[in-house]
Parts: sequence; structure tokens; C-alpha cells
Amino acid sequence: MPESFKPTSSLGRPLRNENFISGDSLAVDDEIARQRIQYQQLEIAKQQSRMEEEEQQEEGVTEQGVTDSVTNVALQAGANLLTGQLLKNSWLYLIPSFGLTILYIDFHFFARYLLGSEKFCKFGEEWALKNSATREMTGGIQILEFIAFGVINLLLFSFIGLVATLLYALADPAAVFKQILGTAWAGIKSFFTL
Repeated sequence: MPESFKPTSSLGRPLRNENFISGDSLAVDDEIARQRIQYQQLEIAKQQSRMEEEEQQEEGVTEQGVTDSVTNVALQAGANLLTGQLLKNSWLYLIPSFGLTILYIDFHFFARYLLGSEKFCKFGEEWALKNSATREMTGGIQILEFIAFGVINLLLFSFIGLVATLLYALADPAAVFKQILGTAWAGIKSFFTL
């Protein structure tokens, strides 16, 4: 066989086997050609899929995005119901708990209004969580809750200050008595020197 003539497969590659008429080499070449065609078809399908995803992203809607947003809304609504129920119970059990539930009410206020978390319902909405029609009518309740929140916290901090002052007075009563008399004497002197 002349050197210039080399047998090639249907794809133009030289055959490895010198016996190019052999059925084995033709079967291998056909399998390679079939795999190349499948690979090209797969690449074309991937490219079409990428183009479709880009079009959907340009529109702003993807199946995963819709699923994620629905899941997030459901989780947020569930968290809103849970924290609303906790807030409602905190208000209801404020007196039986000797004011300890004010700690959760303060935390709820901090998380909702200072951090802006949507997982915590607004003040007043916890009384109408299950009924969306009454949710719009909670403006008056919200104002009352803000007033109660402020008054209760003011009373709580005043009580803590009073207890701290009494503890300080019990620790060194003579020094406290001297300070009280000194302050009273300074007030009397300033009153008469006007």
C-alpha cells in the first residue's frame, strides 16, 4: 500500500488499524461520530436553555424566583403570626408576670421599629392577626399600645432607679443623710438669696 494513501474514517481521521476494511474499526468510528453528534446536540440544548433563562431574568420572573418569593412570604406570614401571638400574650400576662413580659414587649419594639424587621407585627396588629378586615382599624389600638409601652417603661425605670437609690442608702446611710441635708441647705440658701 502506498504511503500517500492512508485510510480515513467517515470523519476524516486516519484509522488506527492498518486493516481499514475491518468491521471493528468502522464500528468504533461510527460510535465516535454518534457521540460527537450527541455532544453537539447537548451543547445546543444547553445554549438554548441559557438563552431562555436570560430572557426570563430580563422579564424578572423565574420559576425558582417565584417559588422562593412564595416561600419567603409564607415564612414571613408565619413568623408575623407567631410574634404577634407572643406580643398579645405578653400584654395579657403583664400583671400576672409582675411585669416581666415587658422584656419581650421591649424586644419586639426594638426589632420591629428600630431594626425594621417585617417578621414582627406592628403594635396593635396582634389583636387582629387572623382577620385582615380589622387589621386596618388598629390605628387607635396602636396609639394606645405606644402610650402604654412608654408609661410602663417609664414606671419600670423609675422603680429600678428607686431600688438602686434605696440599696445605695442602705449601704452607707450616714453619707446619704449628709448629702440630703447638704442639698436641702443649698436649696434654702438659694431661695433666700434671690
